[in-house]
Amino acid sequence: MTNSSPYRTLPADGVEAAPSKPYRVALVSTWGAECGIATYSEDLSTWLTDEGVRLSILAPLEPGTCLGRTRADVPATVVWSRQGVDLGPALLAATEGVDIVHFQHEHGLFQNVAALFQALTDLRKAGRKTVVTLHTVHGYGDWQGTGFADNLRKRADCIIVHTPACLAAVSLAQGTAPVVWVPHGTRVTVKPGVREEGLKYMNIPEAAWSGCFGGAFGFINGGKNLLVTVQAFADGLARRLIPRSCGLIICGREALERDYMMSLQSLINATGFTGNIFLRPRFVPRDMVPHIMAAFDFGVLNTTSAVLSASGQVHLHAAYGVPFAAARRPIYDDACAAGGLLFTLDAQSHPTDLGLINALAALGSSESVRRAVKAAVLAYGARTGWNHVAKQHAEIYRRVLQSAPG
Repeated sequence: MTNSSPYRTLPADGVEAAPSKPYRVALVSTWGAECGIATYSEDLSTWLTDEGVRLSILAPLEPGTCLGRTRADVPATVVWSRQGVDLGPALLAATEGVDIVHFQHEHGLFQNVAALFQALTDLRKAGRKTVVTLHTVHGYGDWQGTGFADNLRKRADCIIVHTPACLAAVSLAQGTAPVVWVPHGTRVTVKPGVREEGLKYMNIPEAAWSGCFGGAFGFINGGKNLLVTVQAFADGLARRLIPRSCGLIICGREALERDYMMSLQSLINATGFTGNIFLRPRFVPRDMVPHIMAAFDFGVLNTTSAVLSASGQVHLHAAYGVPFAAARRPIYDDACAAGGLLFTLDAQSHPTDLGLINALAALGSSESVRRAVKAAVLAYGARTGWNHVAKQHAEIYRRVLQSAPG
């Protein structure tokens, strides 16, 4: 297999050892649910099977599991719980005959850390190899990150991370598991949506359809720093840097905290630009996403997060060629690589200068700026396509199976 991706960090030995049978991999992940990890796993699975991987899904037993889009050729079973103490026995029973157990880890999914570490130990003793993809990483030396990373690296057979900053942090942990940098994947050859369908779905007044629209898409919560985005957009309108024909649409599953939703709507009302700023709290089903992305002339990615991670939103925008502005935060490292317009926030998640307003204004007023950023993000999406990422996973699986027992 030839792989020229700059993200490949496992050493090449120049020998391609084709397996005598397909890799049997059990993916421990949310599935068919309103969850970013589920979306990630579903996208990855689409291409893994093309790489000769016999895939099965081990999903959590909770409301909404496996109710969304699933694949008939990828069996899914609900076998574990987020807080459960019996993760090890449950996975052992469910992985008879499996070669590799691949965890899609996020701290909110595996809330019983002791059970996770015991499961990794039990699986190793039973002869199963384990791979863990870390979707969130704390800096090494941080009280949250050090003990977790050390224990994980001592028990897993391989750890996958999505960004260089994550690679740096986890590589410092004690243990022998290889730490491999593989980018978050991007959907390839997506079918474009219909702008009018997206605007209609989001209930945008038809009289405004001829204007330019920015979009803040995804789960609506305090972590998305939407209050700051709304204020900056309103300031840009007030300064007449953003054309009055330009609108901002906030769309996604609403926050569970009713007070937050009320604060967000109250701020929109207070700006005096309710004809330009639209709050549309609803979970968007997968088949409607192309139409939503087609409705956006540009996107804005803001956050209060300081953890090390990658953003699925960056790759979603890249897939559909939607230019965007993004905060200079670790979770948007991919945005920098993709060529998005970056703006700086302080420790309290407030803009340090006019960068956010300038980015919104440039995207909202200049078609040439949008074209330039669109070209960059499309090129980035091609470099990080799921087809490439799946090949890297297949190579990782091969090397893990060839490695000596831990």
